[in-house]
Amino acid sequence: MIEVRYQGQPIPASLHTGRERGYRTEAYREYVRALALLIREQAGPPDPDQTGLYEVTIKLTSPKGDIDNLTKPVLDAAKGIIWKDDSQVAHLDVWLFRTGEPRVYFTIDEISRIEKQEEA
Repeated sequence: MIEVRYQGQPIPASLHTGRERGYRTEAYREYVRALALLIREQAGPPDPDQTGLYEVTIKLTSPKGDIDNLTKPVLDAAKGIIWKDDSQVAHLDVWLFRTGEPRVYFTIDEISRIEKQEEA
C-alpha cells in the first residue's frame, strides 16, 4: 500500500479558457508534479505492466473547491507511476473537510493484494 501526505492547499482541476481553450494552470501542473514525486518516493520505479485494479482513499482539507475537482489531481499524479489510466481505479473513497490546515492524505492499494490478504 502506498500512503502519501501532502501539507498545503489542494489545487482543484479546472479547465481555464482564454487564448488557449481547455488548459490547466501552472499552479495545477506544479501541484500534480509534487504529488507524483511523493507517490514515486513510496512506490519506487514505475511498474512497466501497470495492469492492476486499484482502491484509492483520499482525505482532503480545503475551504474551497468541488470534491470531484479536488480528487482529479491525485488520480492524475499516479498516472504512469501506478496505473496507465485512472480507469484502473475500481474503488474510490473521498472525504472532504472544510476546516483545518489545508492538506491531502491518500492511500493507493492494488485490489489483488487486498484480496490475497483477505484469503489468508
